[in-house]
Amino acid sequence: MAESGANTTLESALCVGTMDSGRHNNANEKANADDNALVLTCDQLQQVDDFRNQLLGRTDDADKFHLCAEKRDKLLGHDTRLRILIAAYDDVMSAACRE
Repeated sequence: MAESGANTTLESALCVGTMDSGRHNNANEKANADDNALVLTCDQLQQVDDFRNQLLGRTDDADKFHLCAEKRDKLLGHDTRLRILIAAYDDVMSAACRE
């Protein structure tokens, strides 16, 4: 099982290498991208990169704000559904696993 985690980390690192490395204007941005590669899947990294590119493609601050607000609302919706799912599993586990 540990090998699977190592493979996922390697896959994410390779994925970051194939993305637009020119966007890293400073060491802090590069460090953030490296940190993200440790915990996100390749697909998730691509989604973040796509969102960044969408923002960079907009010149109007109001458009950028609207796009950010939409993404925030979508992510909060995912978070809420995940919390409900975790609570449902917790109920099942608590009833079935007395220890």
